[in-house]
Amino acid sequence: MIPTLVNGRWSILLPEHRAARPEWVTGWERERLDHMHSTTKPGDRVLYVGAEESEMCALLQMWGASVFLVEPNELVIPNAKAIWDANGLEMPAGMYVGFCGGSDSVNWAHGVYVDSWPDCAHGPVIGDHGFKELRDPGERPVVTIDTLVDAAGFFPDMLSMDIEGAETLALHGAEQVLRQHRPRLYISHHPEFGIDQYQVYSRDLRDWIINLGYAETLLAYEHELHAVYEPTA
Repeated sequence: MIPTLVNGRWSILLPEHRAARPEWVTGWERERLDHMHSTTKPGDRVLYVGAEESEMCALLQMWGASVFLVEPNELVIPNAKAIWDANGLEMPAGMYVGFCGGSDSVNWAHGVYVDSWPDCAHGPVIGDHGFKELRDPGERPVVTIDTLVDAAGFFPDMLSMDIEGAETLALHGAEQVLRQHRPRLYISHHPEFGIDQYQVYSRDLRDWIINLGYAETLLAYEHELHAVYEPTA
């Protein structure tokens, strides 16, 4: 594991392949991370959908949050565990190895782990792990965020989502959480993926969130659109 300074601000130990990213020097999603850092309070409960290698999730926990990871690609879960172990972090609040979507699959509960790492977390740390997308789930479980939150008893103060265009489906499965628990919402998405892959327009998604009583702040467009939504009441 290699000491890494993310965006010139935050020190973290990362696997060699991840530490070597030049974006940590030039700045990666700077506005989003800066905003998250400025608003995260000790004890905040964060549901992070699209955790991937989980260095961002680890930073949130370093800042005092309790983090629940959602990631469908079992090949990348060992990387998350390695980052957690190397940085001496307490266990994540939980993990869902599957997708968040607009409905629950019959096997959705197979992916839920609370206060423990899944068996797949004990595999090798690799950089060539690929990606999984909701439009081609195969046998992977799918759960709505509403169901997941209730099942895990984890009611988020913050919901972060970066799932390559499938945000509308996942958020429609989170309407109860958004209405009742009013988490701060960070969305990073590719508008072109939403149109090409899911026939959903970015403006429609953003208006849907705003109509639930959220105020939108556009943070940046850096390879994708980064926005934060704060509940107005």
